[in-house]
Amino acid sequence: MLVGVSTFDSLPSQFNRHTYLSIAGRLHVAPKTAEKYIRKFCTTG
Repeated sequence: MLVGVSTFDSLPSQFNRHTYLSIAGRLHVAPKTAEKYIRKFCTTG
């Protein structure tokens, strides 16, 4: 999940769905994959 880690490192402290999908796109992460990373992050911290 190295890509997921760099996706989280690129996020500001407060963000919304549009922000994380925009950053994921710049990192060449598919929207569904980004949503999976966010969902996992929210449940595990």
